Amino acid sequence: MIEAGLKTELDVALRLVDSVQDDPQSARGQAEALLEHDIDDAETAAVAWWALGLASRQLNDLATAEGALRRGLDIAAKAGLTRRIGQIRSSLALVILYTGDTEGALSEAEHAMADLTGADLARNEMQVGLILQRLGLLDRALLHYRTALVGLRREGDGLAEARLLSNRGVLHGYRGEIDLGVSDLQSARAIAEDLGQSLIVGVCSQNLGFLEGRRGDIPAALAWFDEAEAAYDALGRPPGMIEVLWANRAELLLAAGLFIEAERAVNAAVAGLEKLDNKTDLSETRLLCAEVALANRQPEAALSAAETASAEFLEQGRHAWDLLAGYAALRARFEIDDAAGRALEAARLAEELRSIGLKSEALHCHLLAGRMALRDGDLSGARAALTSAARTRKSGSALDRAKAWHAEALIRHAEGNENGSRTAIDAGFRAIRDHRLSFGASDLRSHAATHGLDLALFAVEQGMATGSPWRVLDAVESWRAESTRVAAVRPPTDPKLRHLLSEMRRVAAEIRESALAGADTRHLVVSQAKLEQEIRSVSRRLRGASVTDDVSLTGREQITDRLGDRRLVSYFRHDGQIHAVSLHRRVIAMERLVDANEASDELSSMLFALSRLAKGAGSPRSLAAAATSLDQSLHRLREWLLDPVTGRSEELVVVPTAALHRLPWPALDRSRIVTVTPSLDAWIRASSASSPLSPSCTAALVAGPDLPGANLEISRVARIYPNHRRRTGRNARADEVLGDIEGADVAHLAAHGTFRNDNPSFSSLLMHDGPLTVYDFERIETPPKVMVLSSCDTAVSKVAAGDELLGLSSALIGVGVSSLVAPVVPIADEIAGDLMVSLHRNLVAAVPPAEALARVVASNVDEPAERALRTSFVAFGA
Repeated sequence: MIEAGLKTELDVALRLVDSVQDDPQSARGQAEALLEHDIDDAETAAVAWWALGLASRQLNDLATAEGALRRGLDIAAKAGLTRRIGQIRSSLALVILYTGDTEGALSEAEHAMADLTGADLARNEMQVGLILQRLGLLDRALLHYRTALVGLRREGDGLAEARLLSNRGVLHGYRGEIDLGVSDLQSARAIAEDLGQSLIVGVCSQNLGFLEGRRGDIPAALAWFDEAEAAYDALGRPPGMIEVLWANRAELLLAAGLFIEAERAVNAAVAGLEKLDNKTDLSETRLLCAEVALANRQPEAALSAAETASAEFLEQGRHAWDLLAGYAALRARFEIDDAAGRALEAARLAEELRSIGLKSEALHCHLLAGRMALRDGDLSGARAALTSAARTRKSGSALDRAKAWHAEALIRHAEGNENGSRTAIDAGFRAIRDHRLSFGASDLRSHAATHGLDLALFAVEQGMATGSPWRVLDAVESWRAESTRVAAVRPPTDPKLRHLLSEMRRVAAEIRESALAGADTRHLVVSQAKLEQEIRSVSRRLRGASVTDDVSLTGREQITDRLGDRRLVSYFRHDGQIHAVSLHRRVIAMERLVDANEASDELSSMLFALSRLAKGAGSPRSLAAAATSLDQSLHRLREWLLDPVTGRSEELVVVPTAALHRLPWPALDRSRIVTVTPSLDAWIRASSASSPLSPSCTAALVAGPDLPGANLEISRVARIYPNHRRRTGRNARADEVLGDIEGADVAHLAAHGTFRNDNPSFSSLLMHDGPLTVYDFERIETPPKVMVLSSCDTAVSKVAAGDELLGLSSALIGVGVSSLVAPVVPIADEIAGDLMVSLHRNLVAAVPPAEALARVVASNVDEPAERALRTSFVAFGA
């Protein structure tokens, strides 16, 4: 039956051809229905098979697409339908391209030229451009696009124009011409919206995300990807398209430093594409697997993926893509120390990448060639390659500038210009900071620090080579200073984010109540997971703020004057060993202390024993064994970490590294006052802002639900602070608690703490209406001078690459809390009251927090849970 308004079956078939871009699933079904009965007219039959082939291609069913198009082509040829022959052949060329036969694809498209005129010829010219683009022949592709665009606009073919501009926008992105690409894509998107072509709108959104990611604007890219995914969802998630979107996300997550998430995304993309016939996209995604493996320090896996991708690209005749696979393979070989004598190969590869317009990749490859040459002892070759890489140090994206400054630092170091090299390193740090500050989400800012690790490690190696403790301290703490200054930038307030956090609290509270009532909570848990995903997505789309003050360490005299009689001990990891630089009364020294893995194993043993004592579970004999194990571990850790770098009794300012952030430092030596800080710079700023408390100061006091002894603990602490705001029971609601904390001098929260290792930004304290998360605490504008968290796990942080910290404690220090006292391990919450009351009595007597904590935990006790309690607390900040 022919639809109203359509005169013939040919009209129906032609309409299906036009509708493929907007709704391929429906077009495919209607084409199949049309072909179910015999069609007498050859042209109608040829066009119907053409429509089926186009729809199948759009749905990534390439086998069906090729079969349908060849059937239509055969019918058209037998009937002498010249125009239809050219049209169908042009469409077949693209299908053949996606199956990996690039030579066959180009041949079909070129043969189609002779049978086409007008808009059809312009469309085929566009197909040739796309084939050349996928081959990596970007300059030739651009010429064909230019010719095709003139013809399409002359013929008024807006649909094809939108497709061309979308493809050309991506091409500009590969050439590093981001503004030109964005302009093309915005135009394509506007045309598609006017034509009601929702699939092309989604594709344009995806490609805009790809370009913004190449520019380095991660929040904008994430926003565009979210729009694309919403468009694809509305269209039933077209196979092949959603997988390519996942691959684009993976590439973006790499740029953001979220390497584990990138691995999950790229693996999902590969798994999906392997079920389809689209070999070109699959090969490109395999190459991305190599990049992800390199980021995750898996060079063997990276080399395997790169070599597999290279073989596939060669089979497909895609030379430019094979160059990229070769670059990934060289990087992998460099990491596994199998690149001797390959520096010249890398330099030639960099020039080839530059010659085809891949400027960013060429820069990175020149840097690699320079590092290879330096490792081989070829100073002349290194200087040539690094000079090429360093040319772009004042232009391009922030990450490219950082790479270029790394190259400049290497040149200057090789020439013996150590001061110049250090200046270049600092410039590279600033470029990384520019990149990180573009993010509104703290987790993105933290993970993006991984892009500066090679530069930071080089700075440390430089310092170690000189043997100067000051040079090493400057290298280690300058990088940490960058990180803590960036962490201190408060994310922007966003109404949607606040609403989602409130909704998540509501669902979490409902889960808790339903679980207590014995009801099924599975549907609520699903809702909670969806809300968390949306919160993370909205947060990551927020733009960051700028930092006006320059990040540089205070001079030596100012540092030593600020420390006074305190001893600074800055720990760092180098070549698998834990080292420390100690500074006391202008005397500075550097020591290699212990194997990092050995220290980590001992720390794990200590934490296990401490946890057993805190729970108090087991026989007296087993608890005594745990106590003995705890004493032995603390003794060994003190011998390794403190005794070689400290005197007898001075107060310590400790900057840990890696797993040592989980160590309860005061327990190593109860005779000392110990303050733990994420960086020397953070301690200087916190100590400058800190001031003593007094009985007249304002206090925000909170008792969360279901915590034994919390109400009594808060009641007792309240007697110490006449000017207090107290919230317990149903009054302890998240927004009200945040309001009380805002502007208070001191805050004490006795509430269940949860550390989320899977996503530390969801680490929380439990309020009556649900969890108070890191996202919530980051909204505080005027934080308390002193904050006390008296329940378990509240000071646990996840340590990301480069000693970046994620969790409640790091967030609170980040927003400006000068001093935080909290436990780094589980404790028996119900017995914390006496210790907390003693702590606050010292605080209101103007005793600094670290000293106040040292006083109240100094006495030895035998009762297991009480002993664990006194071992678990740490003073952070100043």
